[in-house]
Amino acid sequence: MIHWGILGTGKIASLFAKDFQYVSNGELVAVASRNPDKAHAFARKHNIRDVHISYEALAKWEDIDAVYIATPHNRHFDDARICLENGKSVLCEKPITVNTQQLKELQKLAEANDVYLMEAMWTWFLPAFNKAVEWYRQGRIGDVRMISSAFGFPAKYYPDGRLYNPELAGGTLLDLGIYNLFTVNRFMDREPESITATAHMADTGVDEHLAVTMTYPGDIMAQLASAFSCKLQSDAIISGTKGLIRLPRFWEAKKAILETSASYETFEDTHPCKGYYYETQRFNEWIQQKKTGVPYPMENSLRIMQQMDEIRRQIGLKYPFE
Repeated sequence: MIHWGILGTGKIASLFAKDFQYVSNGELVAVASRNPDKAHAFARKHNIRDVHISYEALAKWEDIDAVYIATPHNRHFDDARICLENGKSVLCEKPITVNTQQLKELQKLAEANDVYLMEAMWTWFLPAFNKAVEWYRQGRIGDVRMISSAFGFPAKYYPDGRLYNPELAGGTLLDLGIYNLFTVNRFMDREPESITATAHMADTGVDEHLAVTMTYPGDIMAQLASAFSCKLQSDAIISGTKGLIRLPRFWEAKKAILETSASYETFEDTHPCKGYYYETQRFNEWIQQKKTGVPYPMENSLRIMQQMDEIRRQIGLKYPFE
């Protein structure tokens, strides 16, 4: 069994911990938070036996093999670093770091300490999303011409909150837009010819809503949108010369729909888990079998990070701590 600890006690950490009930090759044994009350409450809720009130204490604890990092974006680099330095494999919530330089440093640390480092891009492992990729690769929709992906909701404006605070690496790109970029890269799997980004910036200086256009060889275009200012039709659609594939709520896809002139097919994932189970189970297998690389390839994380760096350059978003 792979023994796990969690850094952070927020919403995503709770969803991850709840999904652990389905994991057959790992055990969640520890949680750390800088707030003792939150740490103990989280441990009681998820039946976790060990509580640490510092991230460093958990990272140094010998009874765990892997750590799931669910702290705010701005902390991912430092939190992952201390875990890697102490010989722990790391599954870090997206975005794995804030920029490409940080990611490359973590890669070197993981290699030096002979441990695994993976971005927690859970969408990569979802059966419904992978059914859509299968249909695409089978040529069911012909030659792809357009990909559209949107993720947005109206969020209350709290300048000091996680979404809008530049000190916490706020903005829609790192929080929501990364899923749009993942989707395009999952189907294209190559570098775009061009990226063009425009954004409306909140008073705090982070992107409140964002539009990105990407072009690829073969007259293929992708149109992406993310927003905290309004609700968007949060689907991904891959359109080809013979039909289209639709992924409702694509980042947590439970359904994939294939529409062509000859057929209408649906695939539904009926597993009761939220979806975090799939990535955890695979990550454990990788560690147990001592495979090289990680199941969500690091080159994917690096490519998307570089694209986010370029988008932030175009919209003029640099965080104070960079």
